[in-house]
Amino acid sequence: ISQKRDYTHLSGTDISYDIAGALRDQGLDANHTVTYQAQPHRVLSPSVQEEMEMGEIDNVLFYSPRTATTFEETISELGRHDWFSKMNAYCLSANIAANLLGPWKSVNHSTLPTENALFKLFK
Repeated sequence: ISQKRDYTHLSGTDISYDIAGALRDQGLDANHTVTYQAQPHRVLSPSVQEEMEMGEIDNVLFYSPRTATTFEETISELGRHDWFSKMNAYCLSANIAANLLGPWKSVNHSTLPTENALFKLFK
């Protein structure tokens, strides 16, 4: 006897892939429920700004296109485009890396969108 299963994709308001739709396309009962809304934080603490000014932050990790864009916009609003060239960007995916516009020292992305693959870029 097989049991019927329902699937629910819990996410924020912005999703990059419609998991519930993909499951429905496979004939499964699935729905999507928004459980949170992310709000960008566009402020860098004075200590982080000082570390960036001194070139003490070498690497920045990005887990989403939105985070990458928000970070670059925050740096741009401070008028500090020169900070980009002092830092390497490490992205969870090629899609995230494609969203970066700043003159970074380097832009790197993992081959698989997993944290383990991202961290392997540092070896």
